[in-house]
Amino acid sequence: MLHELNGNLDSSLRLQEISTLLIQEGNLEALYERVLDAAVYLMRADVGSMQRYDPERDELRLLATRGFPAEAIAFWDRVNRNSGTSCGMALSIGRRVVVPDVECEDFMAGSADLEVARQVGLRAMHSTPLISRTGRLLGMISSHWQKPHSPAEHELRALDVLARQAADLIERVQVETTLRESEQRLRWIGSIVESSDDAIISKNLDGIITSWNTGAERLFSYTAEEAIGQPVTIIIPEDRLDEEREILARIRQGERIDHFETVRQRKHGGLVSISLTVSPVKNAEGRIVGASKVARDITEQKLAWKTAELADRARSVFLAAASHDLRQPLQTLKLLQAALELHQQTGETRNLVTEIGRSLDTMTSILSSLLDVNRLEAGNLRPCISEFSLSEIFEPLAGDFAGLVLERGLRLCIVGSELIIRSDRHMLAEMIRNLLSNAVRYTDRGRILLGCRRAGDHVRIEVWDSGVGIAEGQLPHIFDEYYQGTEGAERGGFGLGLAIVKRLGDILDHRVEVRTSGKGTRFFIEVPRGQSSVNRAETAPPLHPHDAFRGSVLAIEDEASVRIALGRLLKLRGVDATIVATATEALTLVIEHGRRPDVLLSDYNLRASRDGMETIKHLRAAIGRQVPAVVITGDIRSETVDSITSQGVSVLIKPFSANELLDALRGKEKRDGGAHSPQPAS
Repeated sequence: MLHELNGNLDSSLRLQEISTLLIQEGNLEALYERVLDAAVYLMRADVGSMQRYDPERDELRLLATRGFPAEAIAFWDRVNRNSGTSCGMALSIGRRVVVPDVECEDFMAGSADLEVARQVGLRAMHSTPLISRTGRLLGMISSHWQKPHSPAEHELRALDVLARQAADLIERVQVETTLRESEQRLRWIGSIVESSDDAIISKNLDGIITSWNTGAERLFSYTAEEAIGQPVTIIIPEDRLDEEREILARIRQGERIDHFETVRQRKHGGLVSISLTVSPVKNAEGRIVGASKVARDITEQKLAWKTAELADRARSVFLAAASHDLRQPLQTLKLLQAALELHQQTGETRNLVTEIGRSLDTMTSILSSLLDVNRLEAGNLRPCISEFSLSEIFEPLAGDFAGLVLERGLRLCIVGSELIIRSDRHMLAEMIRNLLSNAVRYTDRGRILLGCRRAGDHVRIEVWDSGVGIAEGQLPHIFDEYYQGTEGAERGGFGLGLAIVKRLGDILDHRVEVRTSGKGTRFFIEVPRGQSSVNRAETAPPLHPHDAFRGSVLAIEDEASVRIALGRLLKLRGVDATIVATATEALTLVIEHGRRPDVLLSDYNLRASRDGMETIKHLRAAIGRQVPAVVITGDIRSETVDSITSQGVSVLIKPFSANELLDALRGKEKRDGGAHSPQPAS
């Protein structure tokens, strides 16, 4: 009895000593060790440990040990609920666990924990959870004995007091750490707010400014003293006050406003373009009490965007004008060369005329490629995505390349397909056209194949040739602008065709691939499959190249050189054509002289008068029926071409050949109801 009283007295003294130490500031590691020393003493144990609880990992981590061998420290550094030890079981069940003899405890049987306990000579153990005053698990304190042992009740009661002290210590450390981190974070945030170039403002739900940083002073010219306590409307122009009401309404609903571009007002009335982000501010209970606003000055960006937009527009206008002005003389030369071919020629003269034609074709190709590349660089090409059948592209291409392939002694094999794809039909056709041109240029004998195959949700369009192939070292460069490889210059290439294919593929998000060998080259374009069923437009029977045009033509062309050349060509081809310079002249022929043409042919850009489409509209009204019409133009912009074709009018892009012109006239004659006898002028 006396021994127990002395023990209780010693325990009380130890607990009082720990209480005194906890009140004082000191080294945490030393405090943990003193608490653990007291626990080992109170429990008359041989070994002791103290752990903290990690809620994120749901495991215990060692804080301090007494008497533990190194292998035991390494093994029990982390303990989870499935561990076969007293602290693992206490973590699992949430209360104290006493193991009088590890050899007799069922939950330890066969566990690695039992093997380690045997190795380090531990026969008994106990673990008591460290619980905060709010009931939260903070850690574990454990004692171990080298012989079987059951702790006495008074020892456990004393340990409970120590466990409370240890829990207070851990909780205090956690609170202090959290406060210290919060203070550091607040200082860091405050430093960011004050040094930020952006205006950072807070306001309550009544729109009253509650904070105002240096960035706000610079942006709006009000000092913090002038702004805080004022309504935020001091920086909002009168015509934008509705924005603030809408923002506050959304903030009250807990919404965040991101990168809202608007205009705000400086102290002296000047306006500034800003990008505004507004977030709700909540109190400790989670209730929305205000808003935090970040305003960034985007005046320079807006000016840069406007400048770039104007530059793009100017560039687009320049390219359209350059295209028109450069195509006009080429058109005149092509028409005159075609007229010259019709004269009886022999020997060297015929060869010279043929060479002139080829040179003009080369000049046309160079011009088109250069303008296409410039349009791509300017970003002026915008895809018009729709769903259509591949046959709508394949069939026209077959006709376009038939003559060229035959001239080179090659075979063109086009595998027809009714697969529906999703793309821009004009851009995709241009991609395939360039691949076919490339194949023809680099193939000396054999055949060229155009076909497609399904590839999951996509269709893979393939162009194969039996040409010279591409050297392995050239493959990384073939899509570069002006790259011609080793034979490009000799074969008449300009190094632009494949560059255009790649650029258009990027715009359309169509993957382009190439594979090559000593026996030829294969190009692939991967296009999304369409989801709808598209009805093919009815097509008329193909036109025979020697079919004569038997109708009459009323043409309007304001460029004198083109007008004269066009007249000579059509006269030599036996076409009854009346060609005038203005829409007024054409209307006079129709209204006053009773001219009734079978086909109308008009330039699109007519100087000093309405454009070609308006001219055709007025001529049709004067004639009293929808006369078939063809528009000729040097304006290659997609919006121009689409605007014309959407009204059921054919388009010929300058410089066109004589055969292309006659094909268009014959097509209109046959597909729009046949020819009408020409009406003599009265």
